[in-house]
Formats: sequence, structure tokens, C-alpha cells
Amino acid sequence: MALSVTSACFLFDHDSTGPVDRVRDRWTQPQARFAQTIPVIVGDLVVFGTGAGELVARKQTTGEAVWTTSVSADRIASRNLLERQGVVVAGAVRSVHGVDVTTGQRLWTYAPPLDSIDNVNPRPGAVDYGRLDADESTVFVPAWGASVSAIDVRTGAVRWVWQPVGTAHRTGAMGVRVSGDTVLATVWHFLNTTGTQSESWLVALDKATGRELWRLVLPVLGYSVDIRAAPALWGRLAIVNTGNGQVFAVDRFTRTLVWQTAVVDTRGAGLVATLAEPLVAGDVVYHDAGSGDLWARKASNGVLLWKSRYGAGIYGDLTVSDRRVYGNTYGYLYVFDRESGRLVASIQQPNSSDPFIASAPAARGRQLFVNVNGAAWSFDEP
Repeated sequence: MALSVTSACFLFDHDSTGPVDRVRDRWTQPQARFAQTIPVIVGDLVVFGTGAGELVARKQTTGEAVWTTSVSADRIASRNLLERQGVVVAGAVRSVHGVDVTTGQRLWTYAPPLDSIDNVNPRPGAVDYGRLDADESTVFVPAWGASVSAIDVRTGAVRWVWQPVGTAHRTGAMGVRVSGDTVLATVWHFLNTTGTQSESWLVALDKATGRELWRLVLPVLGYSVDIRAAPALWGRLAIVNTGNGQVFAVDRFTRTLVWQTAVVDTRGAGLVATLAEPLVAGDVVYHDAGSGDLWARKASNGVLLWKSRYGAGIYGDLTVSDRRVYGNTYGYLYVFDRESGRLVASIQQPNSSDPFIASAPAARGRQLFVNVNGAAWSFDEP
């Protein structure tokens, strides 16, 4: 039987001086609007998405653009960029694109299967806010509809497409994670036309063929069964969280729940959902519960290591460096100490009258790279 893990081992107080509100800037370079997409670091380049549907490769040291490639009339909208075999892969709103990282040449474009429930004007399934994953040769694309597509990273050729059988109402795949010979996908599914009744799935697919191996309906409690985050992996466990902040650790081989957390009721505080996926680093899983706190737990059993109060809700995904955990909200980037949970920094972007921070950062050593409104920004880790 699954455990409900609610008690804390340690709750760490912040330093009396409080978190800092400034960091040491490396550079800021203008770019069109914003993409809610974590940049990807490739060699001595860092590649950003923009709100104008572009990919921009920049020198890590100066931010100078090496190439800029327009791939879509829509903004870059997947939660992450990927690089495999010298190809950067990015999702726009209803399409996915591969670009040569050395030259910036656009190599291919892929549109997922039609979201057939949208029967007035069927369009390809949405991939915005989706989490892509890949092995060395294949990119796996979750989309509304629902579907998961396996795409050759060099050519864009379709290897297989999975779609669930027998769904009468709206369904959407939101995140995928590759593990050995399996692709794990998170899927939301409406049980009625309006979605007032719905469920969250964890689905396992054969990586070579796309055949559905199994499907687990998560026993979500409370007022939200939405699921919009890819699974995190630790050993045998696939760790997922739902919109109401519950976390479920599923043994991928026995399909049993090893541990789960209780619902944190945040309705009185106006923070009712989380979009951030859980993040595993070492043997610790970090997660947001929509409660204004960041949580760190033992990945093996869900026991709470620390909980740190920051009073907002993570809007993007969490990222991690050797020493820090990062999460962004609309106006702030929050920086936590990995070991203790101490809130190290609460910062807004410089050089702008609009403080919107669009993504959590990518990290290379002590240098960070983040998408902000109207710019690409790099700074030193606090």
C-alpha cells in the first residue's frame, strides 16, 4: 500500500539577513518578446527560443548572436529545448522543429496528428508547455489529441505515433521521459465534455514501436486532477506530480505506488495549482505544490528533508546546479540552497520596465542563462 508522506524531518529558517535581490550580471542581449523555454547549452554556445518563433545561438561569454533562425510564426513554446547529434529541437505552439546547431540551418518541421476532438476546425495537437525528451537518435513529442510521436532527430522522419484507443473526450499528452527501452508519458483525460470530471494517467510505451505497455490512472485526491509535468526518474521509480501538488512515486516495473503525498489545500491563499515538474538530483526530489513552498524529499520513500517558504507559485520548471535550485514566477527568479533549502535570492531581471522572467535558467558551472521578456540574460550564481 502506498504511503502518505506528510511529516517533516527538518524545517530550516532563513538567514536573518534574508535573501539577496541582486546578482552579478554577465550580459543582457535583446531578443523578441519571450519564450517560456529553458535554454540549451551546446559546447560554447547557448541556444534560446524567442517569442517570435526564432532560435538564437549565442556565445556564452558575451551573448553575441552567432546565428538566428526563424522556425515558426508562433512563439517557441515547449518547456525545454533539446540537442542531440548536433541538432537543436524546439517546440512551437503546434509544431516541432530541428535546427543544425553549427550553422543554424533548419532541417525539418513536424506537425503532430490532428487534435480530432476540435471538430469545428481540427488543427495539429498543441505542444506548447509540453516537455520533450530524446535518446541519441529519436525525439519523443507529446501533444494534445492525445499523441506521442517518435521522430528521427536528423531527418524528422516519423518512426511511430501512439494515440490512446477509446477516448471520447479531450485528452492531452504533456510530458515524456525516456528510460531504457521505455517511454513514459503523462496524460490528462476528460471524463465528460466540460472536463469537470477528469483523470491523470501515467502511460508506458515501447520505445522501439510505440506500443502501449501499460496505463495507470493516478489516484488523485482533491480539486484538481490536471497533470502537465513530465515524470522524473529515480531508480525503479517514476515520480510525477499533478496540478493540485500531489506527488506520486510509481514503481515502473510492478506499476505499484511506492509513496505519495497528501493534498496541500491552497485555495485560501489563492495558489491552487502547480505547473512545475518534479526534479530529481542525486537521491533527492524537489517539487512545488502550489502552496508557496519548495519541498525536498528523499526520492526513495518521500520523507521530507526540508520545506522552504517563498510565498508564490513556480510558473516554469525547476532547474538545478551543483549548489542551487532555481524556480521562476511571473516576476521573480527564486534561488534556494540545495542542501538546506535556505532561500538564497529573490531577484527580478535588470534593464527592463517589465520584470517578467519567462523561464528557469540553464547552468554551466557558476554561469546562468535565462529567458526574460525582451532579452536573453546571463548572470553569476548567487
